[in-house]
Amino acid sequence: MTQPVQIGFDAKRAFFNHTGLGHYSRNLLQAIAQYYPNNHYHLYLPKAPNTSTELFLAQPPFEVHCPSGIFYRLFPAIWRSAMLGSQLAKDGIQIYHGLSGELPLNIAASKVPSVVTIHDLIFLDYPELYPKIDRQIYRAKSSMACDRADRIIAISEQTKQAIIKHFGTPKDKIDVVYQSCNPIYLQPPASAQLTIIRNRYQLPDQYLLYVGSITERKQTLQLLEAFRMVDEPGLKLVLVGSGGEYLVKVQQYAKAKQLSDSVLFLKDIPTEDLPSIYNQALAFVYPSLMEGFGIPIIEALHCGTPVITLSGGCLQEAAGPGAVYTPNSKPENIAEAMAKLITNPALRQQLASLGHAHVQQFTPKTFADGVMEVYGKVLKCLD
Repeated sequence: MTQPVQIGFDAKRAFFNHTGLGHYSRNLLQAIAQYYPNNHYHLYLPKAPNTSTELFLAQPPFEVHCPSGIFYRLFPAIWRSAMLGSQLAKDGIQIYHGLSGELPLNIAASKVPSVVTIHDLIFLDYPELYPKIDRQIYRAKSSMACDRADRIIAISEQTKQAIIKHFGTPKDKIDVVYQSCNPIYLQPPASAQLTIIRNRYQLPDQYLLYVGSITERKQTLQLLEAFRMVDEPGLKLVLVGSGGEYLVKVQQYAKAKQLSDSVLFLKDIPTEDLPSIYNQALAFVYPSLMEGFGIPIIEALHCGTPVITLSGGCLQEAAGPGAVYTPNSKPENIAEAMAKLITNPALRQQLASLGHAHVQQFTPKTFADGVMEVYGKVLKCLD
């Protein structure tokens, strides 16, 4: 694409979500603004942003659009789902990207070409983890989006295969575009910063690390059970993340098994502090049952930290040769992998080196290039 293009985005989660979908949206928008600054990027969101919004989103080449009129300000969900297509056409949008698995209901009638990113279909692969009403809503939104979009971006090969399996989507309509992580992880922290962060959070001298929400799907309880089996004096486990009832269950387990002095729970950690926490860990342990991709894995590898995770699927796509893999999440298998890395500094160094080379395909530049290539496929079809 040589001429500037008017590109619209569903920016709700870029502004208001601070977990996976929000990170994906912000990382993409930041990358394309950096590497493709000549286009005009329109960000559509259901209400005015708050003061914590990333500053780069409120300046050129971005233009923010919110619903106007009393009715749509009172009922922004109606504007976002039922009326946005008309707004896109009015604004002269040449291509619209639904960043979180959905498109406006009237996108086809608007005649605006569209791309949708599907992150995962875990709610269909593991329905027992989701309330029935949530499964029905997620399925309706994602299946409609896959049907109406001109092209689909899957964030992993695993997700692509799930789309084909559950929706019967033609495989040649789907592009796998791997995402990046926040650029802050790409530069090693200074030694002084490492010391500051170690002191700020009272990090132990030797620790294994987990970063992510503490939920049943992430299998954090199995992680604690495995850690309890590892006989290594002075070794600690640092868990960074928030959670609800499941977090309470994990904390109760740690207390009941006399692990309170060996397990450090951290939450609400600023993003700028996380690279130093990753960098000082012996290994990053991620026994999640299912992911769309596994961003914390590439954050760890960019920081030079080897990984322990489950074999197969997108987790192996993310970690490549930078991990020790377990065939399943049985605590004894995770414990064996932990012991293998803890006692072998040479292996840790080897995996860190291999993993760092592997994640060079998951950079902001490759992310932006991949997405823009998909846009080019759509626009070329319209020439």
